[in-house]
Amino acid sequence: MIRERSKVASLSRRTALIGAALGLALALEACGGGSGAPTRSSGAKPTGPFRWKLVSHESPGYSSVVCGEFGMCFIQSQSSRMPGVLPGPRFPSQTVGYRVSCGSPDNCVAVDSEGEAAIFDGKGWSGSTQALAIYSFSGACASSPNTGCVPTVSCPTRSWCVAALNDGNNAVWSNRQWNGQALIGASPFYTDETLKAPIGCWAAGSCYTSDGQFVYKLERSAWSQANVGVPFAGSSSNPTDYVQQIVCTSKPLCMLADNQGEVSIAGPHGSIAPQQQLYSSPPDPAGYVNSPAIACSGTDNCFALGADGSFHRWTGSKWITDKAKISSQIPGGASFDVALSCASASSCIAVLTPDSRASETISGQYVFSGSR
Repeated sequence: MIRERSKVASLSRRTALIGAALGLALALEACGGGSGAPTRSSGAKPTGPFRWKLVSHESPGYSSVVCGEFGMCFIQSQSSRMPGVLPGPRFPSQTVGYRVSCGSPDNCVAVDSEGEAAIFDGKGWSGSTQALAIYSFSGACASSPNTGCVPTVSCPTRSWCVAALNDGNNAVWSNRQWNGQALIGASPFYTDETLKAPIGCWAAGSCYTSDGQFVYKLERSAWSQANVGVPFAGSSSNPTDYVQQIVCTSKPLCMLADNQGEVSIAGPHGSIAPQQQLYSSPPDPAGYVNSPAIACSGTDNCFALGADGSFHRWTGSKWITDKAKISSQIPGGASFDVALSCASASSCIAVLTPDSRASETISGQYVFSGSR
């Protein structure tokens, strides 16, 4: 009887932990993040601006929040705890970071800079990891890996994921196994393999990716150049413009965010809305602006968090910018590395990390819970 009560108590604690994460609606990269295809219904669609509350401020060097879809966020540090953020995977190798994508709240996949993958089943991470079949970086990523070397992962369903590598290859996860497949030929513009290769999928075998110069679409097991109508890197008008994140819903609806604060919107057959500049913030010496973070909930509830802390809502026909910036709660912050995840149309988590242009008085990582 005591043993049974212990099992019940343990199950209750696990349920409460996952419920807290879903209720607060999180999601990194970091990371990208990831770029799965949420299909959860959010009922009557709420309107109006979000209200944001600071729920955690972590000191620099101690933690990093990595987010996937469905409000699922994980913390890299096993010893640190944040409200609504779950412990991340333990990779056996010395990793510089990982990215996560979730096909459902109880099925997430994480891939790290060493080409290892771990699975989250709603209760915890798999004790063992699998190697990506075609992970073979050389050059800068082999000698001095950084977060740009981490593969981008997208899981549009519970049983199918794809991890995109910066050398033009990918690994497909199906039947709980990784298999290497050719993605697209390496672009001559990818002279630096540490440039992130974003990928977003709206169904198994249906994805968008970018090699820096062009956007490509996967259809019927073949890649072809996509008609998204956006000049990216390599064009005379935008020589430093790179796609940084691609997020797709099952509608399908895909958001492509670049490193100039711009977002393009595409369906399965190409562009469906003009590219729009969501915000402007001071560029670094190389002319780059930090990329916005995109998150979607359901089939068409999509949001963008700007590198200046601005928050934007997609109405289905245009972007609306909330008047109050999240960054107004961080005195001295002007430009941030950002992550965003939304569990529903009325519940999101925003992660802001001040970059090198911020005031010396602020540092670390700020996690906000948003609702409306």
